[in-house]
Parts: sequence; C-alpha cells; structure tokens
Amino acid sequence: MISADDRRKLVDWCYSVVDHCELSRETVASAMEMVDRFLSMPSNSVDAARVSDEALRDQSKFQLLTIAALYSSIKVHERIALSSDLFAEICSRAYTVEEIEDMERILLSGLSWRCHSPTAHQIGLLILSLLLPYVDIPELEEENRFENNRYEVALRLKELQFTLRHENHKKNQISLESATCVPYQEELLPSWNAFADSQKNNKSLTSIKIKKIYLPPSPFFKDKLYPILKKNKNLTSLELIGVNLPLILGVARALKKKKCCNKLVALDLSSNKINDVAHYQLLSEAIGNHHSLSYVNLSNNKLGKNVDHLSVVLKGSGNLESLILDSNFIDSDGIDLVIDFLKSNKTLTTLSLGDNIFGAKGLKALATTFESVKDDDMALRELNLSRNRLTLSAKVESKVLCDKLTHIDLSYNQIKMPGVRNIVAYLENNPALSCLNLAGNRMRNAAAVLLMGVLKRNTNLAHLNLRQNSFSKASVPCIVDALKNNSTLLTFDLSDNNIKPKSGGRKELVTNALYDCTSLQSIIDSNHSCQVYLSDNNWGNRETHEVEIRKMNAFGNEGKTIRYKLVLAMFTLKTIPFSPHGFQHIPLELMPRLLELVQQEMGHKGFGKNVWKASKKGQGSRCLTRVYGVMSSWSMLPSLFERGPGKVKTKKVTKKRKRADDEDWTAEG
Repeated sequence: MISADDRRKLVDWCYSVVDHCELSRETVASAMEMVDRFLSMPSNSVDAARVSDEALRDQSKFQLLTIAALYSSIKVHERIALSSDLFAEICSRAYTVEEIEDMERILLSGLSWRCHSPTAHQIGLLILSLLLPYVDIPELEEENRFENNRYEVALRLKELQFTLRHENHKKNQISLESATCVPYQEELLPSWNAFADSQKNNKSLTSIKIKKIYLPPSPFFKDKLYPILKKNKNLTSLELIGVNLPLILGVARALKKKKCCNKLVALDLSSNKINDVAHYQLLSEAIGNHHSLSYVNLSNNKLGKNVDHLSVVLKGSGNLESLILDSNFIDSDGIDLVIDFLKSNKTLTTLSLGDNIFGAKGLKALATTFESVKDDDMALRELNLSRNRLTLSAKVESKVLCDKLTHIDLSYNQIKMPGVRNIVAYLENNPALSCLNLAGNRMRNAAAVLLMGVLKRNTNLAHLNLRQNSFSKASVPCIVDALKNNSTLLTFDLSDNNIKPKSGGRKELVTNALYDCTSLQSIIDSNHSCQVYLSDNNWGNRETHEVEIRKMNAFGNEGKTIRYKLVLAMFTLKTIPFSPHGFQHIPLELMPRLLELVQQEMGHKGFGKNVWKASKKGQGSRCLTRVYGVMSSWSMLPSLFERGPGKVKTKKVTKKRKRADDEDWTAEG
C-alpha cells in the first residue's frame, strides 16, 4: 500500500527536478493533479484499470506513474520539453525510455487526454484576485497572501488524497480524507446512507479516520454510524479531525456510556471547533471513563484561550499514557494547570506542548517542577516543546532537560549559543536521553563544534535531528570526527543545511566518515552503524552514494555492512583495484566468506536488492576470474594438498570382568 511518506518523497523529488531545470513548480502541481485524477476516476480501459490498481499497492508502479505525469506535464505547460531519454537519465535509469513512454500513454488515455485541469494554486489566485479589490490591504501584505497561497498549496500537494474507492480496499479500515474542509451538502445524503449501509455488516474494523469532511447532521450518527461502532468490538483507533460538532458529541456520548469501542486505544480529535465548556465536560468524562484509552490528541482546539476548557480536559486525562496539546494557545497560566496535572499523574509518559505561547515564563515553571519532583513521582519520558520561541539561555530554563526524559523535541525554536552550551552541559552527564530534535533553530558552525564534541563522549544518544540549521562546509571536519568516535548514534539528520554535494562538503563528509574507500582497512574503519541524512532527495547522490550507504548502515549487522561496502568499492564502483594478493594471508575459516564476496556485484543476481536499484547481468566470467585469482594467490593453498600422517586407528582394549562366583584357586600340596 502506498503511504503518505511515499507521496511526500516523490513530490519533493519532482520539485528538485523542476527547480534544477528552472521550470515552474506549477508543473508539479499539474502532474500530481493528473495522478490523483487518474487513480480516483473509473478506469476506461483494461490497461488503465491494471495500472491504477498496481500503483496503489506497488511503490515502483506509483513512482513510474508520477514520473510519467511529470514528463507529460512539462510538455504541456512549459516552453521546453525534456526527452524521454533525458528523463530516464534523471531517474538514474531506474526505468527505461519505453517504460516511461508506455506509462504516459496509459495515463493520458485513462484521463481521456484531459490534462489542462486548473490547479489549487490557480484557483486560490483567482479567488484572491476577486476579493482583494474590495478589501483595503497594504501592497506588501497582498504579496504575502499570494505567497502564502503558493506555500500552502505546495504543502498540501504532498498529502495523500485518494477517494474512498481506493482507501477502503482493506476491510478493517475506513479512511475519509480531504486536504481542505468539505462542508455537508444535503444532496449527498443518499451517498452517505449508501456508504453507511455498505459497512453495517462489517465487524472487522480496527481503524476509522475522518478528516476535514462534515457528515450529515442528526440523526445520521445515531441511526447509521453508532451501530457500526457498536458492532466492531476490536476498534482500536478513531480519528475525527476537523469534523462537525454533532459527530464529536455523538462519539463522546457513546464512549461515556461504555456501550461501544471497549478496546479503543487511540483517539484523535484535533482541529475541531469545540467552544462550549459543557461539551468539553462531556468529552472529559468520556475519556476518563474509557480505561482502555492510552493516547488522546486534542491539538489545534484553542484550549488555552479558555482556562476552564483546559482544566476540564486535564481532569479526565488521568489514565492516559500520551496527551497531545499542540497549537492550543496555552500560555503561562495554562502551563500552571499542566504542571498540577503532571504532579498528580502516575501514568503519562508522553506530553506534547508544541506551538503554544507560554514562553520563557512557562518554561521556567515547567523546569522548576521537573527539578523538584522525584523520578518515581513522574512517569513522563517524552516531551515536545517545539515552536515555542524558546532560547534555553538561562540556567533555570535548561533544567527542563531533566535526566528522566528519553525524548526531547526542541525543534523550530530560537536556540542560539547560550542555549547550545546548556544543552551540551546536559549531554556531558550522559543522561538517559536517546532522541534529541534541534531542527530549524538556525544554529551555525560554532554550535556544530560544541554539539559534535559532546557527541564523541555521549554513549546513550541514538537519534539526533539537526536539519534546517545553518551548518556549512566548515562544520564537516567536526562532524566527521564525531561519527568516527561514536558507535551508538543510529540516525543523524543533517538535511536542508548548507552542506552541499561536491564543493559544499557533503562528499567529504560521506567519504571520510561513512565510506572511506581508499583501501580495505579504511572501509573497515568507517562508521557502519549511523544512518546519516544529508538531503530530502537523491540530488547529488551520484557523487556521494549517500542513500546506498545509509541503507547499508541500517542493516544493524556490522559484518554485513562491511561486506556490502567492499563489494560496492571493489566490484561496482571500482574505487579500489581488485588485487588477489591482498587476501593471500587470510585464515582458512574465512576463505568461504571471501569466495562468496568476490562473486558479488551490486545488482547482480539480486545482490543488494534493497540497496542498489540498477540490475546487472552477465557477470559470470568475471566472478570465476576473481575466484581463480584469489585461490591461486592464497598462501595456504599448498597446505591443503600436503599429505599428513593420516588417521591412526586404535583398537579398544577391554578388560575381562571377573565373575562374582569365581574364586582364586591354589593347588594343594
């Protein structure tokens, strides 16, 4: 099944192609619109039906469909056209010219050659152009609104948007999603009734997701949806994001009475418009009475604008393990309520307070609480404080980095050198922290030097995110030094910095830290455990092979990783000349592994299937030549044919037992 992450990566790749070719990003929007329309509408041919079905289940087919759509969109909307051969080259020959052209033909045929549909950005511009003449807005703000429209559309383009026909291919899931809010229309009631009737006998549902779609008003929930919830005893996840209030209240009443969803574990009620304290009281009682619930997401509900709302919600959340309160305008007064909640809670392990407004005052109160509460009195282990304009410059603020936490998210704040020094001092004590997110803080090379210095000594940190900062080529030496001296870091995100391919330091980083292929020994001495992310796409990967190296380091098996890197260096990239004499002193017990290794090549007979895309054929004679070279130059080969003493046969000698009735006989005189 194609995931949202698959789509996001493909859209990023399409953006990188048009940016490099200096084309319009609208071309990507048009291409993805063609893909969505092709997958959503009824197929008009056997080929279109086959491709539509395969593209939703096979990542390779979905990727090829997107590439063909971009190839066609460039020809339609741009003044230049890229040849199919050039497009195949851009795709690193993952697909042939014939495959791209065949997929384009099926795509255009399936769309009945309708490839000029307006994009969301164009519609947004049209709406703004109609509204702005009647509104008094400064010229600069007007430009910002147009730019915001372009930015929002670019983000939404990455979201997974398929129709119900495709999302419901699994009987145990219902997923109704839209990128923008879809209000209820009375003429759609027969369709909603038909959908509910199609699910009334389904008793295998484990997940229901409704996002930004308004369902029919009462009595639709009572007559149609409630029976579905009641029948599905194994429902564990319920997501109602940006939906109408009657649906929220109906679910809350059902959960409060414990008449359905007794195995519900996760409840997502983010981005809803709940403004009445009585409604929050009902929701709080529903959460408190449903003891199977361990995860609740109430982000983007403006809870902090009314302290009573937040207080009521926290009152019913005493049994939860995870509580998400992002984007709720929680100020320092709201943080005081959260602190009281934490002091009395013994089960909450994850708390998310991202994108709120409590500032330094609220952070100090939170830090003071963490410092005073004993470890046994608080179960909290994961804390999200992203997008709160925090600096951590004061020592008191840095106390929020307590030893009990294992995950801390401080991304997209305003952490400069004083805050970095406090974080480094915290990491020097080697706390239990395993995941640290410092993305988007615009830290410079001086901060990288401090962080990489402590990384050499910290042995617990496993995941470090430093993406979207301002590190440049000057920071590469200290990063290389840290990676060479750290064996516990598993993922390290440096993407969207100023570490660029070739002259920007990226190749130097990969070569010196992860894949030094100047000799066999240098490969062995490289880092084989850390997955380093340097870009969101594959641009520049031909120079660094960073994607392949990252996949190799993800094996979790150092021996396997080294073997793959040796094959890549000696037999695929040929950066190290193959010399059979280099293996002449290898011990006998390692010879089978060596003979297996010299017969490999990336892409040959499935070797490196999940690492290397391109396949190679006809390598048999080379493999035999390598095997012969290794065996003929092996110093121990003659000893295998020397005649030894042979096996000595020994005869087992057994003493004859003396019978119990035997007596010693002596002759009489």
